[in-house]
Amino acid sequence: MIAMLIGTIALMGSIAIQQAIVNGAKSSHDASVAQRLASQKSEELSSRPTDTFTVEVEYVNAMGKVFSGVPTDTNATNYRWRRQWKVANLGVGMPYNITVVVVWMNDSGDGKTIRLDVERRKAW
Repeated sequence: MIAMLIGTIALMGSIAIQQAIVNGAKSSHDASVAQRLASQKSEELSSRPTDTFTVEVEYVNAMGKVFSGVPTDTNATNYRWRRQWKVANLGVGMPYNITVVVVWMNDSGDGKTIRLDVERRKAW
């Protein structure tokens, strides 16, 4: 009877450790996707010839589908990552700054954020 109790406790501990490993892997995956989304948008904005100030927002789901604007309540849960960017030109001959912020919610409802700031110089 005592051996069964000890075995049950060990099994419960093993299940808890496996759950923590799965949650950690999922959190790491979400952060990796957010970093890729920020890098992708930063490179896209760097390749554009722009000297204007823009602030835009888009939502990205797990399949990579991008939705510009604000999703409705019925499909807002399908879009896990919110990507927002700002491009600010500091003047002629000056660098322009690109800021990309990606926000997502983990399964426990905590908001997570990755921010990428890039300074680019272009001669227009």
